[in-house]
Amino acid sequence: MRHTPKSALQALMLLLMLALAPLASADPVVANQKLQVAKLNFAQVQLQHQIAVMHANAGRVNEARVAFTTANVQSQMLTLSLLQLKQENQLTYNNGQYTNGPAQQRAVAQTELASLNSQQLNLDYAVLQQIPTSPAYLAQAQVHLLMLTQSMLRVEQEMIAAQQ
Repeated sequence: MRHTPKSALQALMLLLMLALAPLASADPVVANQKLQVAKLNFAQVQLQHQIAVMHANAGRVNEARVAFTTANVQSQMLTLSLLQLKQENQLTYNNGQYTNGPAQQRAVAQTELASLNSQQLNLDYAVLQQIPTSPAYLAQAQVHLLMLTQSMLRVEQEMIAAQQ
C-alpha cells in the first residue's frame, strides 16, 4: 500500500486531535477562542483561494498549483480547528454552560456542517492541484467556498445566541 503525503497529513491531524482531546475544557470562553482560530484559518483559506484563482485565470498553471496546494493545507488546518471547536461546543452543551440550549445544539450542528464543507473544499483543492485551470472544478470550489462561508457565519451566530 502506497502512502501519499495527503494520507500522512490526515493521519497526523487525527493523532493531533486525539492527543488534544483530553485538553478540552467545556468552557464557552475556550470555545470562543477556538472559533477565533477557525476564523483565522478560514481567512487564510479565502486568501489562498483568491490567489490560486487569480493565477489559474491568468494561465499561470505552476503558480496556481502551488497556491491550490497551500489552500489545500489551509483547508485541512481549518477542518482540524472546526473539529476542535465542535468538541468544545459539544462539551459546553453537555455541561450546561449556555443560556440558550437549542442555540447551543445548533452551534454544534453548524460546526459539524462547517467541518464537512471544509473537507469538501479540501477535496476540490486536491483536484485543482492537478488541473488548476479546470472551469468546472474552479466553479465547484467557488460554490463550496460560499457554502463554507455561510456555515462559518451560522456557527458564530449560534454560539453568540447560545450565550445570550
